[in-house]
Amino acid sequence: MKLVSQPPHKQAAQHNLLVRVPFRMSIMESRIFTLLLSYIHKDDKDFKEINIPLERILGDNLSGRSYKLVREACKSLFERSVNILPVDAHKNDLDEIHFFDRIKLTTGKGMVTAWFSNQIKPYLLDLKGEFTISEIEKLLSLRNAHAHRMYWFLKSIRKMRSKTIDVEELRFMLLADKSKYPKYGEFNKHVLKPALDEIVELEDDDLKFSLIELKEGKQVIKLKFKFNDLPEEPEQSTKHIQADLFNQPSQKIEYTGTELKAWNLMMKYKLDEKQGRFFLTFLKGEEITKVIYTEYSLKKSIVKNPAAHIYEALQKLVEMKKNKSL
Repeated sequence: MKLVSQPPHKQAAQHNLLVRVPFRMSIMESRIFTLLLSYIHKDDKDFKEINIPLERILGDNLSGRSYKLVREACKSLFERSVNILPVDAHKNDLDEIHFFDRIKLTTGKGMVTAWFSNQIKPYLLDLKGEFTISEIEKLLSLRNAHAHRMYWFLKSIRKMRSKTIDVEELRFMLLADKSKYPKYGEFNKHVLKPALDEIVELEDDDLKFSLIELKEGKQVIKLKFKFNDLPEEPEQSTKHIQADLFNQPSQKIEYTGTELKAWNLMMKYKLDEKQGRFFLTFLKGEEITKVIYTEYSLKKSIVKNPAAHIYEALQKLVEMKKNKSL
């Protein structure tokens, strides 16, 4: 039986790894992607066929040129992939994941139909822990593709109260190109400032922020985002956004029940907090405790490094679950 999505939501959610991974979309791609996200419901366990009327994408501008832009955007979205790597990945490792299995534009019916790829399921469905929710209508009101990415990014770091990021990292996250706008002045003029100006125009109460430029000599090397309605607290620096995605600081997390038990066991056996959050994003608490019991507690007399042994066993389970979802 064909699964067809329910009516769209007013909000959309993404895993923070997807929010912060480097890639670049056009404004039309961003608009279509946002609308597609709105059809994913929090209780969905599998992706469904999504149908979006062209009027929802284009409004009243149903011209031949507009259809061409939608067609180009759909083709680009279908071809798009992102490189999402685990915490222990080598900087030259590659794990390209596609967003979509199929995208169809039927101009006669005035409809875009899309099917998300199962490869992206862990980052859009059944989200736990490190994920971000954004308002659909506010995203759709943005006219700048970089503003879309910055809106998601700012939402993802808001509960951190303040966040400092290297200019190079932010530039690469937005442009996915290390050679474009290498000077901060150019990057700020053509990319960052126009994006932030649009976000400020939204007058979103959750995104009242200040931007502080941090310099070495005369050169701006870091940017500090401080949310004006929240008291500041110590933060961790962000390093190597692409090669170390699972090592990004994120929102505070409170666990209960089996998840809390799993968290305490991982901390007991010296996994670090970032690894603990990662595994609790993809695995249930009882799955983690079972792995620790069967792969370590029953074998601890022959295990020399508990943290490394448990990490490897949990990582294998994550990969196995990902492969089963494909």
